[in-house]
Parts: sequence; C-alpha cells; structure tokens
Amino acid sequence: MNTKAKLSIIFLIVGVIVVAPFILNFIAWQLYIMDPNIVQHKREAYHELSSTDLVKKLSFWNPVWYEVALDEMAKRKDVSVVPDILNLLHSKNEHKRDSAMRALAKIGDARAVPFFMSIIHDGENHPDYYKALASLSEMKREEVYPYVIRWSEREDGYRNGSIRLIKEFDKQEGISALRKIEDTLDEIQGDDWNVSFSRKEIKEAIKYLSRHSEDTMS
Repeated sequence: MNTKAKLSIIFLIVGVIVVAPFILNFIAWQLYIMDPNIVQHKREAYHELSSTDLVKKLSFWNPVWYEVALDEMAKRKDVSVVPDILNLLHSKNEHKRDSAMRALAKIGDARAVPFFMSIIHDGENHPDYYKALASLSEMKREEVYPYVIRWSEREDGYRNGSIRLIKEFDKQEGISALRKIEDTLDEIQGDDWNVSFSRKEIKEAIKYLSRHSEDTMS
C-alpha cells in the first residue's frame, strides 16, 4: 500500500471519528422528540437519582440524558448544582447551552445573573440576547426590566416575545407597554397571522396583569 492510500485511510478514519458523535447525537435527538415513552422513562428514573448522580449525566452527549437531568434539577430548584450548570454555558453544543440557560432561569439562582447580563450588555445583535432576556425575566430580575420594555418598542415588538416577557414580569405597569404594542397592530400591512395571534396574546396578558388593580380594589 502506497503512502497516498495510507493517508486516505487515515483521513477517512479521522473523519469518521469527528463526524460520528454528531450523527449519534442527531439520531438520539430524533428518538427523543419522536418517542415520548423514552423521555417519560428517563424522567421517572432520574427523579430517583441524587443531585450528584444527575450532575454526572450532564457530561453525556445524548440529549435525552442531559436534557432530562437539567429538567429534574430545575424542578428541584437545587442551588447546589448551579456551578455545574454554569459550566455548560461554555459548551460548544448549542442545544446543551440552551438547556442550561433554561434550567438556570427556573432555579433562579443569582450566580447566573452576571452571565445573562453580560449578553444583554453586548447588545441586541448577540445571538443569545432574547434567551438571556427571557431567562432574566423568568427570574424577575428588576435590572433587566428596562431592556424588556425597550425590546417591546421595536418594530417587531408584537412578535419578538415581548408580550410573554412583560406578562412574565407580572407588573401592572406592563399594561401600558402592552397597549403600545397593540396600537401598532393596525399599522401592519399584509396578511400577517402574527397580528391576530398577538391581539389575543395581548388581551390575555392585560387581563392577567389587571388582576393587581382588582386585588387592590377588593
């Protein structure tokens, strides 16, 4: 076998080693989203695990393992695992990073705030800007509320998640921001299904936030 043939075989082997994890990850993910029984089985099994054992699942490539482990941690609001979840924020796996951000938002530990705020300070063009905005809103961090209002004032405020975030913050003053979004809907040209959906979403959010004034009156 000549040198060229040997090099070709070496490159082929290296290529398989590099690509294989991505292929396996894709297959596992398809099974994860298509077969709810797999997820349910994992949820039941992981519910019995200690936090230490759940942390071990975070290093696995299979999304079923780390996704369900993070969900269980979030349900427990276990602050002891926060440092381990924070480490995932630097993962090259985008899905794992997203899952970690969601878990941290649900746990609500302040140690996650600097990471999220660093994204906010990088500006709206950051690819994870909305995810950070949503995470901090779920944590009801007052320092991000002005950014939520600013996000709602964009031209696409009716369809960029602002309505949900304002409702998430659960502040009566958010009603005025919702009204402003509602006022822009009549100006939108064309057949945009987001308009009708947004009208309904705004109506429900205003009703939800209005309960504060009803509670005060009663």
